[in-house]
Amino acid sequence: MNEEDNVAGEPATEVPPIEPDMEVLSEHVSAEPPSPEGEDAAPAAEAAPEPADQTGGADETDSGAVVPPADPVLERIDAVAGKLASAEAAVASLRDHAEALQKAVSGYYTQTTDSMHKELEKFRKGLVRKLEQELFGELIEIYDAVDKVAVCAAADPSKAPGLLDGLRDQIDAALFNRGVEKREATVGEKFDPRRHHVVRPDVPTGDAALDGTVAETARPGFDDMDESFKDLRGGCMKLRPVHVRLYRYDPTMAATPQEPVPDSPDAEPTAGPQEPVPQDEPQAPAEPPV
Repeated sequence: MNEEDNVAGEPATEVPPIEPDMEVLSEHVSAEPPSPEGEDAAPAAEAAPEPADQTGGADETDSGAVVPPADPVLERIDAVAGKLASAEAAVASLRDHAEALQKAVSGYYTQTTDSMHKELEKFRKGLVRKLEQELFGELIEIYDAVDKVAVCAAADPSKAPGLLDGLRDQIDAALFNRGVEKREATVGEKFDPRRHHVVRPDVPTGDAALDGTVAETARPGFDDMDESFKDLRGGCMKLRPVHVRLYRYDPTMAATPQEPVPDSPDAEPTAGPQEPVPQDEPQAPAEPPV
């Protein structure tokens, strides 16, 4: 201590020098100084990134060429591109499979349709032929009836009208058995274009009330009474309408009342039936004298 520090004015005591222990000093110098944060700073020092080298992280090959570091974004893009290529290949495979399946289904459909068409055509022809055979049988009976009419008319012409009426009735019965009925128009009924067909010439009449009505049936009509064949109005199918002639009013044929003519000597006799004039009966010739 200095003399100025001695406040009491006591004489300064001489402190002996302390020689340091070189062994302990060397241990303290060789050891790392403690961190101010203590033990918590050690993990941070370990996690600190190493300083990059002067080449910027690039690797060197055996030949000495510098390889740039791998970019994680590019690696991810390459991975996605690979997945897309795999998906496109799968879609192409599915497309090829779908096309093959479509061809198989189309072929099966065509084959099945052709087979069904052939079966239906065969069935239709068989059904039509069966109906034709039944019709042929009825036509043969009519042929026999016509032949009988011809033979009987040749032997006795007076029987021909009755035989023809019987033949007509036989044909009507054959048509009725097939569900076909004959239709005729009534004289004086109103003309109906759905059921009637006009045949010329018209029939003149002096009655104006009959103008345009049915005068006579020229040819009968025939209707198919089968319930499976109906027209748009729900009525029976017309195989042939009734052919009719119509009345046409003719004013020249109108009846006019005649006025009575008074009797007068100058009036000429009206023409009328005259009584036959009696004639002398022929006399027998006179007998010659004996």
